[in-house]
Amino acid sequence: MDQAQNRATNGWRFLQANLGHSRPATSEIPTFRTGPHDIFLLQEPYIVNGSLAGTKLGWRAVHAKGGKTAILVSNPALDVMELVKTVNIVGVQISDRTLSVAVFSIYFPPSSDKTELVAQLSATLEGINSSCILIGGDINMLGGPEVSDHRSSDEGLPFVDFIIKHSLNIWNDPNSDPTFHTTRARTWIDVTVASAALDFAAHTWHVTTRTLSDHNYLEYKVSHYGIH
Repeated sequence: MDQAQNRATNGWRFLQANLGHSRPATSEIPTFRTGPHDIFLLQEPYIVNGSLAGTKLGWRAVHAKGGKTAILVSNPALDVMELVKTVNIVGVQISDRTLSVAVFSIYFPPSSDKTELVAQLSATLEGINSSCILIGGDINMLGGPEVSDHRSSDEGLPFVDFIIKHSLNIWNDPNSDPTFHTTRARTWIDVTVASAALDFAAHTWHVTTRTLSDHNYLEYKVSHYGIH
């Protein structure tokens, strides 16, 4: 069995990261090419003249010109069909011989009208009418990984209502490190949610901190998870 077939058999592995418009962080993506990841959900990658920079690996890439999100698929055994491509939302249908999932990478800037962006995302899901959905991204809204923590939060409420409306589950591990922290707060602004139809699939989710060796002042969080 060749490597592509073996990776498909062993499930799909995701890497999700906000790269902070950083050229050094974005240039690290090629270092993952020998790793287990099949699908990369990126937010705020480094772009040049509106296009992704430093990611020419022969992988399939979906990114709107000047957009703040991207999806890269490194596994040649997976079929990829573009669904949506806007500045803040990118979506593709990813399939193999046993599974087909609508996968989205999203970014909701801190100063944006998040209610409007949530409405756009909700309309997109209704338009594709898919029963298997996975969404990963930086929404700058939730303070923790539990839905019940945000029912009274005006800022997080639109996304919580979105999760409930579309029967989605949060995959973030509440025992994992937060995806963002400062001296004053530790939050899970980066989230992964998936449709209840994927409950059958065993999945894992954890966070690691990447520190660039030649830029030791720069750290960013990477979420790893898989569908098995």
